[in-house]
Amino acid sequence: MQVRSELQEIGGNTVLAFHITEGERITIQEIRFEGNTTFSDRTLRGQISLRTRGFGRDGAFNEARLIADRAALAMYYHERGFIDAVVLDVTQEVIRDARGNNNLILTFNISEGPRFTFDGVTFEGNRIFSTETLTALVRSRPGEVVNARRVAMDLQRVADLYFENGYIFNTISTDERRDRINNTVSYHVFIVERGRAHIENIVIVGNERTRTDVILREIPLIPGDVFSRTRVEEAWRNLMNLRYFSVVMPETPPGSAEGLMDLVFVVEEQPTTELQAGLTFSGSAEPDTFPISLLFRLNDINFRGSGNQLGFDVNASPQT
Repeated sequence: MQVRSELQEIGGNTVLAFHITEGERITIQEIRFEGNTTFSDRTLRGQISLRTRGFGRDGAFNEARLIADRAALAMYYHERGFIDAVVLDVTQEVIRDARGNNNLILTFNISEGPRFTFDGVTFEGNRIFSTETLTALVRSRPGEVVNARRVAMDLQRVADLYFENGYIFNTISTDERRDRINNTVSYHVFIVERGRAHIENIVIVGNERTRTDVILREIPLIPGDVFSRTRVEEAWRNLMNLRYFSVVMPETPPGSAEGLMDLVFVVEEQPTTELQAGLTFSGSAEPDTFPISLLFRLNDINFRGSGNQLGFDVNASPQT
């Protein structure tokens, strides 16, 4: 497919026009793998989203899915000890059959590398929390096959412990150390600890209708408090549950001095008023009863931005 754009004058206006040449449709006939000695072709096919043409499947090729599939295959290996594994290349061979259809053969070229075992995590620079406390957050165990995703989660829990307790200005770096003779990998975490972050200001941005005090009462923090990610997440949930906003985005810019930060909530308001009007038929057989009535219903869950709800129903029926 080719896409070309150009500026055109139409009716006195300048518009951007796109010219698309679709090209011929390509379907996947076969998916192959090379370099895989540990996992079978069938196993690896189960990790990717691209599919060959078959019953109920059109086998359409998609470049974006191919990129995602390369990453999925690499992660599959990384979670099973092959932390050096990489998809070197994906060759694409197009074969035109007797009917004139373009059939694609995809070949994933994989370099597996050796399988590593986990050899632990060490810490340096930590004074606020003991090494025992930090080590307890690591769920990977020495001697087991290393799982790159699990190790990343282990190290994230360490960072989260500091973050949750207000130490958001710390610097945490990780050095991965590989022993290629014994095929083991360990991680050394170096921590530069700094003081707790205190909230200097809480700022609301984007609320054109909803009063600021209505929003602030949903935030379980005030200026002077130690920053807490849990409370920021609680504030986000509270604001989304109001149904006044389509977007709530917390931001944490630095404050006016060291150790201070601002807590900014950027909101995008959405309609909060529901209006219904219609006719209803009673189906009554009484001669003096008019069978049609008018229904009008108004409900605003954020009346005039006050955070209060206003609603009423009106039913009207002509009298004979």
